[in-house]
Amino acid sequence: MFCSLSDQISLSKKSENNYKAVCNDANKEAQVVISFFTSDKELAVGLQKSLKILNDKHICLLENEKRWNRYLTKVLRTDMKPEYDRIAVKSIVTLISNWRTHRGGLLHEGVVPSHAVGYFVGFWAWDSWRFAAALAKFNPELARNNIRAMFDYQLPDGMIIDCIYTNPSENNGRNSKPPLACWAVDEIFTNTNDTALSGRCFRSLWHIITGGTLNATMIITVYANMVPQTVLWRLQHGRAEWTMPSDLMILQC
Repeated sequence: MFCSLSDQISLSKKSENNYKAVCNDANKEAQVVISFFTSDKELAVGLQKSLKILNDKHICLLENEKRWNRYLTKVLRTDMKPEYDRIAVKSIVTLISNWRTHRGGLLHEGVVPSHAVGYFVGFWAWDSWRFAAALAKFNPELARNNIRAMFDYQLPDGMIIDCIYTNPSENNGRNSKPPLACWAVDEIFTNTNDTALSGRCFRSLWHIITGGTLNATMIITVYANMVPQTVLWRLQHGRAEWTMPSDLMILQC
């Protein structure tokens, strides 16, 4: 962790992960920049960025306001009731508050289920698909990376594992989650016309199922409705077979 302070604030370390900041003059406004980094390279870049924020705080606050307004503009609708708008805003705030950078075994950024409990330090498959589907409307790059993070650990047989952590030894590869990855990719495609991500996510699975190749320009909605959610799959003689829900692996298509 790095903490950049203005002259009006003193910082003392209470324990390994506990710091206390004290304002030297309670009658003056003070600014603090707190950031977390995973490497010395990130720290060097972050230090310069933090100092720039302190020196240009008004500009940075304005840019932050513009960023949030862009989120809201892309989500809020004039045909919705005000109470629904409140729910939409709360949803955006929750997703952005749970946004976490790449770290350790998490090779891409993504969204954790909750920051209210300590053990949510990873990404879960079904949560990631739902988060990405929602983020596609107002932060598509985060949506892409959340999907990429899960596909980073795709098994050779095509399965997307249940959950991944900063420590890969804690990953749960024993099972998967409901097949909603295609829905999430389709939402990104619908909002961005991004065919590159479609090709990345479906190329290996397409080969497993058909032995053929995937053209990234194919209309991805075909795959979005390709497999009923109750259908499971397994590899039989080197090829995928559709089975009833008595098998263990859930198709992530």
